[in-house]
Amino acid sequence: MRPHHYAVISGINRYVSLDDLRGPVNDAEAFQRWLVDPHGGDVPEKNIVWVEASAGTDAIDADSAQPTATRIYRAFLDVNKRLSAELESSPESREQSRLYGYLAGHGTAPGGTGCAVLMPSADEDGLVDHVEVQLLADWYGRSGPFKEVLFFVDCCREDLHLLPCGPPMVQEWLSNDPVSVVLGLAAEVGQQALEPLSETDGIPLRGYFTTALLEGMAMSTDAAGRVTVAGLDGHVRRLVLRRTDRRQLASVRQQRGMPVVVRRTKPRETHRVRVRCTGTARNLVIRDEYEDILARGDARHETPWELELPNGVYWVGPKEFAAGDLSCEFVVEGRDTDVRYPAGTTLE
Repeated sequence: MRPHHYAVISGINRYVSLDDLRGPVNDAEAFQRWLVDPHGGDVPEKNIVWVEASAGTDAIDADSAQPTATRIYRAFLDVNKRLSAELESSPESREQSRLYGYLAGHGTAPGGTGCAVLMPSADEDGLVDHVEVQLLADWYGRSGPFKEVLFFVDCCREDLHLLPCGPPMVQEWLSNDPVSVVLGLAAEVGQQALEPLSETDGIPLRGYFTTALLEGMAMSTDAAGRVTVAGLDGHVRRLVLRRTDRRQLASVRQQRGMPVVVRRTKPRETHRVRVRCTGTARNLVIRDEYEDILARGDARHETPWELELPNGVYWVGPKEFAAGDLSCEFVVEGRDTDVRYPAGTTLE
């Protein structure tokens, strides 16, 4: 279980003035199942905020239709406050914090570049209530409390000639520690986000993007057992292009910060690594090339660290690294490896 991972989810099928959709709620429910799966996101259920949308078959009106953009922004504000309360007593927990945002419904591309999900009350000839996800992701990259932020948006990106409008939230959380932001979009600007015309073999109808996304999170692992952003992007692009007859180009891109590993599984092959530390340095860590902490301890411990690691580049040094601090980089490449810190030598 990942206690510092949170999520905000909403799928919108019903609209006042636009055509109703069939897939978004099914997509959001499928994403939530992945989130709580121990072999998926492993997010505690209590950390997931589901923003309810108008359902049923009765007509809905603009005044009562749910959700509104304000409701969705309040859901994000709620998880921000919950994590911030945890960080007051345990600041180091930010290193393990992550926020997932998943939204599905009708959409547009404000300013011809962004990505906004339309709320049920949206009227193309009047008021267009919407959540501009690109600017929300930018806000988290500048001022959010989370270490990693992953947004996935299954909506069209046709231009309704809206001006970009960011989230109505103040920049309250400012940190020198860079935030990693990943944004997954169902379509390029000017394209529709498609869904099948009918159900197949009784399987609930879902959008092509979310289906490919969840398949990629389960299957697109590298030799080290990692689902990386680049690997997920390639998987989603290929499947969506093929399944839509090349009418829809989806993407999953890292927008800022250190590279993100979306999910980790058991590596296909590992090698024994023994790290011997000398000196008096405290709070040392071993990090991989994605900056994830694999081990921590003090140099004065006589017992060496022993780990099973896949091939890759690794680093030993103080957790809060500063200029002049001693560090040691080492490579695992097809065999067991002994490392000495801080000498910087690797013994074969």
